[in-house]
Amino acid sequence: MGGAYFVGCKMTETIERSHGRDVLIELMRKNSIEFFLTYISSADIEDEYTFSKEMGELLLGIRG
Repeated sequence: MGGAYFVGCKMTETIERSHGRDVLIELMRKNSIEFFLTYISSADIEDEYTFSKEMGELLLGIRG
């Protein structure tokens, strides 16, 4: 398992802590953008590290 797996696990834990398990499960049915945006709002709530908007766009393949 690589670094991306562990980053995803950390993002998942952050979302679950701030928004609850039901929201996390619902996000799994949606697209990556919804998951990522929810993570950013969760990280803001938890006062944790977040990716910049530009980095998010690159990770999601929206840009570049």
